[in-house]
Parts: sequence; structure tokens; C-alpha cells
Amino acid sequence: MAVSKDKYLILSLICTFLIIGFSLFAISETDEKDLKIGMVIQVKETANGFVFDIVDETNTTYSCFFRERPEIGSLYELEGPFSDSDTMVFIKHLKKCQTS
Repeated sequence: MAVSKDKYLILSLICTFLIIGFSLFAISETDEKDLKIGMVIQVKETANGFVFDIVDETNTTYSCFFRERPEIGSLYELEGPFSDSDTMVFIKHLKKCQTS
């Protein structure tokens, strides 16, 4: 009977370490630079999509690229990586924030 209890203890410890490991991995994947909320202030159309500027709550302006046109003056939540030169954000997800 003691072997059976030890087996379940080891199995539960392994599961616990796996859960903790995956949660730490998910936290480390989320970069502060990847998620921003800001207001669109300027939009230019290109052949492949739209280049626009967003100003966040710290009054920092980011140049962004997305395939769909955002509305000027609207507040958006955006997610995406910066370019290699950190000059532009290539947006993966763009979601208009609800304002009341």
C-alpha cells in the first residue's frame, strides 16, 4: 500500500511543477511592449494596409501598421511586436475600446 501512495505523491508533485512551469513561461512571454492602449491620431493608407500613429497614456507616440483602417480619435487596445529597429509596431490584434 505504501508504494501506491508514493506513486500518487510523485505524480502530483510532477503535475504541480509542470503547472507552475507553464504559468511562469506564459508570464515571461507577455512583454510590456506587446500590449498598449492609445488613441489614433493620424492614418495613412499604403498598398498593403494602413500606417498610423497612436498616443498612449504616457503621451508616447507609436507608429503602427495594420491591414484594416482604424478610426482617427478612437481609443484602441493593440498587441504586436516592434520592428527590429523599434520604430514601428506590427499589430497582430487591434480592438476598439468601449467608451461611455
